[in-house]
Amino acid sequence: MDADRQRRLADENLIAAFDLVRRCLDEPRSAARRFGSVAAIRTGIEIGFYNPVLALGPGGSLDDVLRAIEWVESSGLPTTAHLSADAEHRLGAELGRRDFVIDPWASPVMILEPIPPGPPGPPELGVRVGGAELFDDWHTAVGLSTTLRRVIGPEFMADPTVRVAVADLDGEPVAHAAAVRSGPALGIYAVGTVERYRRRGYGRAVTWAVLAAGVAAWKCELAVLQSSEAGVPVYESMGFAEVDRIFAFDRATASAGAP
Repeated sequence: MDADRQRRLADENLIAAFDLVRRCLDEPRSAARRFGSVAAIRTGIEIGFYNPVLALGPGGSLDDVLRAIEWVESSGLPTTAHLSADAEHRLGAELGRRDFVIDPWASPVMILEPIPPGPPGPPELGVRVGGAELFDDWHTAVGLSTTLRRVIGPEFMADPTVRVAVADLDGEPVAHAAAVRSGPALGIYAVGTVERYRRRGYGRAVTWAVLAAGVAAWKCELAVLQSSEAGVPVYESMGFAEVDRIFAFDRATASAGAP
């Protein structure tokens, strides 16, 4: 399998997912621009993570990244710079000299290719897959996150490139996941389980559900995701393999990370 192709498709999917948030929110300051190979997206949310500068592919220069940062910040919005391992190696120290601090966790970019059929889920669990009709139950499983209700809103869920999954236990939504298609790739996002129901395989079950939905709807060839530290062993057990890392840089004077 071609690792360069996998990284490129993963990068394109992450950019597409952020841009879908921007288009669905349609805030007054929302916009998207390219600076060389660097993508910059303003969603209008007052959290840097959601106004990203994305230096993911090869060739992004320091000048491109700095111009992208300036463009986002000129709107009054905070930004987070997301750098691939290659870009971080070349540019990370320069960002550090410009009032940026690196997040201690570099998110693994993980790929599953091809996407196999998933195993049966826990027998006590019911899993539903769909779109905006699942909005309320999906966010019940998420919990109290006003920001995420805006980011993954009804318009986002209704987009034809999106599928979401909710897992129910005795009628209670307990786990959630979302998937965004770009070309042959299916990006997995916002996987989580209500705290008291963790370590039972419920997050894995909703992930397999959106993977199956992506294959059925679009014949997606591979799945991509950016993992949390806790998620790595779960995704490895599903067959995902790491192909890159994403390093996040925020202003030292701002709290810009995702909630």
